[in-house]
Amino acid sequence: MLHRPSPDVLAGIQRRLTDDIPLARHLHFELVGLTEQGLVMQVPFAPNRNHRGTVFGGSLAVSATLCGWSLVQLVLLQAGLEARLVIHRCTATYHTPLDQDFEMVAAVPSTEAIERFLEMLRHRGKSRLLVRCGAHHHHTSPSDMPDAMSFEASFVALAPTFADSTAR
Repeated sequence: MLHRPSPDVLAGIQRRLTDDIPLARHLHFELVGLTEQGLVMQVPFAPNRNHRGTVFGGSLAVSATLCGWSLVQLVLLQAGLEARLVIHRCTATYHTPLDQDFEMVAAVPSTEAIERFLEMLRHRGKSRLLVRCGAHHHHTSPSDMPDAMSFEASFVALAPTFADSTAR
């Protein structure tokens, strides 16, 4: 259901994140494209390392949140819909440390899940989409090695009129 976005679209999503969320600027991430695995974010090791010489768990969690949010934003953009997008719930599991640049990949939900999400947003002004992300070493295919970190999040989209009425 999702089409490969242009580099300009990805740059716009990334710019929105780095402009609106100060913490995002410190990750030095780049949204690089939509592959058969999902939306790919590259994240350098150096600004995200901890005192143990591995990637800081908080950087992994923030990267996963931003990557998942970006995927849902891409769904909305391609559907021509505008909505306020927030994370509702998430779970992160850290399987093995990362000690170099890494990729965070947000898997594209099923076509059916995306269609339900969009239909509910159009008719009720509010909808939820479950997104799964995984982190792995930068030049390693996700199929070659299990994810170093797995993340699952529920993102809620609120149509502008619904968002305005709940902001009071």
